[in-house]
Amino acid sequence: GLVPGHCLGPRILFSSCQQVCALSPSKGFNIWIVAGMAVAAALPETDTSNEVVFRLEGLGAAGLPRAEKTMVEFSGFVLEGPIQSVVSEEESLEPSTWLFLSAEARAAEAARKKAEEEAAKNPKSAKGKAPVAPDVPDEPPVDFLRIARPCSSENEKQQVLDGVSSPLKIALMTTRDSKPLVLGTASASMSDLAHDTSSVELLSLVVQWTPEYVAILRQEHDEKVAAAAAARAAELEAQQQQGGEGGGEDGEEPPEEPPAEVFEDPAPGQIKVRVSSAAPIARVF
Repeated sequence: GLVPGHCLGPRILFSSCQQVCALSPSKGFNIWIVAGMAVAAALPETDTSNEVVFRLEGLGAAGLPRAEKTMVEFSGFVLEGPIQSVVSEEESLEPSTWLFLSAEARAAEAARKKAEEEAAKNPKSAKGKAPVAPDVPDEPPVDFLRIARPCSSENEKQQVLDGVSSPLKIALMTTRDSKPLVLGTASASMSDLAHDTSSVELLSLVVQWTPEYVAILRQEHDEKVAAAAAARAAELEAQQQQGGEGGGEDGEEPPEEPPAEVFEDPAPGQIKVRVSSAAPIARVF
């Protein structure tokens, strides 16, 4: 019943067969015979022979052009589709530690949104019918995203390795008129997780702001400049009227207009992420 392979944890030496038999893979240990002695090593926490688990964390961002209520979206890597965090409750120039719903809660939320969309498309058929409320798990969001991928077969293991070799895509987002808006994007290689390390932490990943977000910032800037110019014009007109009524001096020059502010594209921002697993994936397999 001994399992061959690489030793993944602390070694334990045994002096009797009874001690060897007391520890088995079913109890979380692999056993080797080394130079006539039995050696046990603790298995990785997630080695169930059926799945491998990844932990994705959005640790924060910096350099936002303006304070926003943000959320982070992960895609690519080993994910089957994009997954978004919960929207932060407060606006911030430096948001931190986004929270994620569990897989069950995300599925229930997706079902709820789908039901609402179908009801909106067919209001007549939905009239008089009570909406079916999905059973949402009563559990608070947590500060990491847990992703489990099956690895029972060689094909599933290869799919996981292919996913680890694909870049992790990150989108910093907010909402406008109840719709998601991508503020900026970033991407990073996680290939070191395949063989070299169990954790990749990037504390200054560059975020490039999207053209849509820059256009919104430009429009807000132009509106602000136009409002300031209109206010100065109204103030000057009022001063001129007061001068005429009071018999002010002729030929008095109006004050010079200050130069108009020129919009400049914001500098790139930064985002901090961490991705980890129990051990390098090839070692887990």
